[in-house]
Amino acid sequence: MQPYSTYRKEGDYVYLSGQLPINLQTGEIVEGGIVEQTQQVMENIQSILQSLHLSMDSLVRMNLYLVNIEDISEVNPIYTRFFPNKLPSRVAVGVQALAKQSLIEIDGIAFCGLASS
Repeated sequence: MQPYSTYRKEGDYVYLSGQLPINLQTGEIVEGGIVEQTQQVMENIQSILQSLHLSMDSLVRMNLYLVNIEDISEVNPIYTRFFPNKLPSRVAVGVQALAKQSLIEIDGIAFCGLASS
């Protein structure tokens, strides 16, 4: 059993745990660099939200953790493709290391309001 939940719903908000670039079918970090890893993380977040009948537009806050903060220039184009209508507020920080030698981890907060849980 994992020592955390993938998400937790409290009131009108869903708090997403940090998501790594794990291929959900293999359970392994995706091969490639920051571009491939960012794409996978964002797809994983989208999948969690869809399971809750929410869209990416429900995200109001995102936190990005990057092993190399200079990678932000490669992360931004992929990240913004997932938000065609409105961008959530965001923090991007450089970190020394992430679990499973990942290059990126992202967590977030989604507003679910009247959506069912």
